Amino acid sequence: MAYQVDLAYEKRRVFLQTYLLCSLLYLMYAVLDVWALPSAYVDAWLIRMIVIGLGALPCLLAQHRPELFVRYYTLITCTTYLVWGAGIEAIILLARPGDIAWDAYYAGLILVSMALYSWTYLLPRHAAATGLAIALAYI
Repeated sequence: MAYQVDLAYEKRRVFLQTYLLCSLLYLMYAVLDVWALPSAYVDAWLIRMIVIGLGALPCLLAQHRPELFVRYYTLITCTTYLVWGAGIEAIILLARPGDIAWDAYYAGLILVSMALYSWTYLLPRHAAATGLAIALAYI
């Protein structure tokens, strides 16, 4: 338990960095939407802004109430990753079979999964459950 307490600052730092990276990737993919998702790019942009906005909430908590953030770190982190994955899956659902996004945007789910296992301090069972939920939703 002391190990987890010692990681409090690191958990916050990594969470905030991951959120910034995820937001940048969501915005970078938005540039491609006009070309890769012409059938629903406005809706995709809306989903992207919702995901980025929802991700900002735990970041505010981490900055202003760090003790609360650390206490609920597992729940917050798992939920945040589920929101990121659900956002990508919602955008893929908007794509039509002829849209490039139909085939290519699943790469975002791979990035979410990689970050889930490499950039969090989740216990393996929590990371696996979250990753499984994202994969099952995609399937």
